[in-house]
Amino acid sequence: MEIHERYKNTGVYAVGEDPSRWVHKPRTILVLGVARSGTSVISGTLHHLGVFTGDLSKEPVYEDVRLSNAIKTTNWTNVEKVIRDYDKRYPLWAYKRPNIVQATQQLGRSGQMLRQFPLLSSSRLALSSFNKFIARLRNPIFVVTFKDLFAISNRNRISMNFDLLDNLSTVWRQYGRLLQLIRRPGFNGLLVSVDRVIYHKETFLSDLISFCGLTPTPDQLSKARVFITSNPEHYLDEARTSKSIGYLDEVSANCIHGWARYLDNERVATVVLSIDGREVARTEANVFRQDLFDNEQHSTGKCAFRFQNFDGSLLRSGSEVRVRVTEDVKDLGNCPHTYVS
Repeated sequence: MEIHERYKNTGVYAVGEDPSRWVHKPRTILVLGVARSGTSVISGTLHHLGVFTGDLSKEPVYEDVRLSNAIKTTNWTNVEKVIRDYDKRYPLWAYKRPNIVQATQQLGRSGQMLRQFPLLSSSRLALSSFNKFIARLRNPIFVVTFKDLFAISNRNRISMNFDLLDNLSTVWRQYGRLLQLIRRPGFNGLLVSVDRVIYHKETFLSDLISFCGLTPTPDQLSKARVFITSNPEHYLDEARTSKSIGYLDEVSANCIHGWARYLDNERVATVVLSIDGREVARTEANVFRQDLFDNEQHSTGKCAFRFQNFDGSLLRSGSEVRVRVTEDVKDLGNCPHTYVS
């Protein structure tokens, strides 16, 4: 090997045992990292390489909303239900969740319990819950993402209106907690500098495939190469804090209804109704619908909306009806809807 090749920083380093230990066993890949550190790049790459990343894992974020919502309920039974389902259907699957240590912190903890033990530090509580979470996964292996702290904080400033200096301190602390996990005995992980791997695609793909024990087809490998990019404009759009999802179900002169929620959180969304380009009403998407709960679109099912107190005479055959979340710039699914009287 030439000297310059030996000293090339490809942005990938494996920690722990030889991958041959788990290659032929059922296993779970957990993608770890702080928010905006490139976890979506890893999860998306795994998806294109043929790895199942969840029933409700979609481009460009590739985070399984089904398992994430189960974690938000803080109920271990809900979390285990999803894990058992995926284990039954797939010998290998992956789950990506930025700041997952903090996300699992409240699992199984009631408000009374937290008040009863106020001296238990949040970091100890988070690690305890996270340990219980990974103990429920089959042969868990990890892919941990890293990115320049300023780049992360500046992106949070642009996309989420965070204070840059305050967020630099937050991200620094979050990386400290990640390091605690990585240094634990028995940790098997692939450390990835996302800023570097986009310039060394082939080495990164080779290392990722080897570490995770994958056997992608030539077509899957080709799609993974195309997916890895240094300018993910689609991701930046989807990752806005105001990004919403939802659907306009039905339009009539008496009622216009559907559902809407924010992509990355469950705060109540306010939706605005427009007919032929004119705003006519606003309401909150906080109505319970059993199907939204059953289909795991929302952890409580309370994200439906109904417009009933509006001037129905504004609707004429051919009228264009639109509904969107007030903080978003895009309409809900099935918009614009053409009204037929």
